[in-house]
Amino acid sequence: MSKWTSAIGIAVMIAFLSMGGTVRAADDTTYSQNEILAKAEGFFGSTTKGLAEGIGKVFKDQGQPVGYIAGEEFGGAFVVGLRYGRGKLNRKLGKPQQVYWQGPSVGFDFGGNVSKVFTLVYKLDRPQDIYRRFPGVDGSLYVVAGV
Repeated sequence: MSKWTSAIGIAVMIAFLSMGGTVRAADDTTYSQNEILAKAEGFFGSTTKGLAEGIGKVFKDQGQPVGYIAGEEFGGAFVVGLRYGRGKLNRKLGKPQQVYWQGPSVGFDFGGNVSKVFTLVYKLDRPQDIYRRFPGVDGSLYVVAGV
């Protein structure tokens, strides 16, 4: 009976040790809040209190991302418009990968814009899965005032 108890004890210990390695491996594939804040600071040139608070809220709501896209987006519209973007998908493991995106925009809009884009990426097991369609909602309001 003691041989069976020892065998079960060893099996349980091996199972726990192997799960610990899996947890460590999963943590090694995600970015911490400080890492993302440093990447955003490097991309935008500096960070603000608002950016740090925004990143903090996303981490609180969504957790640690598996990657991020740093790039730019440009578009133009007259009621209906188009948006195009390009950037690099950065994952903790592997080389950065160039990505492109495009999509329509609909709404009360006239003009064009160019902006820097820093997007956190979640639940992306394989880099090629980034090429699926992802719906998004965006809003902007610009107020111009003078003295």
